[in-house]
Amino acid sequence: MTTRRERVLQHSETPASLTLTPLEIANALNEMATSCGWPTLTFYGAPAEAPLT
Repeated sequence: MTTRRERVLQHSETPASLTLTPLEIANALNEMATSCGWPTLTFYGAPAEAPLT
């Protein structure tokens, strides 16, 4: 069973070229904050996957 949030995020009419990941949104917000002289933002939740070495 999918949640409402998942249904909104996976809307079938949204072209793949227009979808944004949470990481892309967080990075864009941090770029905007640092360009205004603010410190980077801290986001809580599942951490980004780290590549295995």
